[in-house]
Amino acid sequence: MGGVFPGKLQMAAGVMLLALLAGGAVAYAMTLLNPTFSSERELREFTKRPVLGSLTKIEDPRDRDLQRQDRMKLAGVMGLFLLANVGWMAWISTRTAS
Repeated sequence: MGGVFPGKLQMAAGVMLLALLAGGAVAYAMTLLNPTFSSERELREFTKRPVLGSLTKIEDPRDRDLQRQDRMKLAGVMGLFLLANVGWMAWISTRTAS
């Protein structure tokens, strides 16, 4: 007797892939809705108007440390997401095998 398509393991992998793609699509959409410019030239080309002034960002070592901590937190959460999904798929594969 054949199984049903998609199987539980295939469905779990598909849902994980769709979740990652949806997150990437939302992040990309947010960058389109809130554009930023990294230089005066980009702003001038986008607006087709002269730039009257600009502000420079002063780098602070504490800001760099906070940004590094934020990146580490993001990497940790992404790792937990991946680990949870791999564990879930392993659990599903053991339940369907028996």
